[in-house]
Amino acid sequence: MLPLTLTLLAVSPAAPVPRPAPPDPTGYAYVGVKMSLDGTANRRLRVDEPEPGTPAAKAGLREGDEIVRFGNLAEPRSFYDFADYVIDLRPGTKVLVEVVRGGQTKTLWLTLEVRPPPPDYPDPDFSRKAARR
Repeated sequence: MLPLTLTLLAVSPAAPVPRPAPPDPTGYAYVGVKMSLDGTANRRLRVDEPEPGTPAAKAGLREGDEIVRFGNLAEPRSFYDFADYVIDLRPGTKVLVEVVRGGQTKTLWLTLEVRPPPPDYPDPDFSRKAARR
């Protein structure tokens, strides 16, 4: 039988971990998803692409999900209904999202984030050149 040995380690208390800064209450809320109408008679918004690393992707939204409810917005019928609702919310708000996925209703929680700034284009004439193509 082996002898049982207790070893005490001197551990200094860890420094407290600072809390992350709260989201900017004056910023615009951001979901990070591309959507379209599903084309069927029920005309639900369908997720075409949740952008990686965005609130939509973190919440678990997937391509093909049909949005049944987004917070207090029941049955959004257009992207404009959806955008008008989201713009009134603040970053950091947790929203209950109901989707239909593969014929089953799923409930997800999505935390809105601050809308990122538009990308910096290296060429200031980028938009004019793109319009000419």
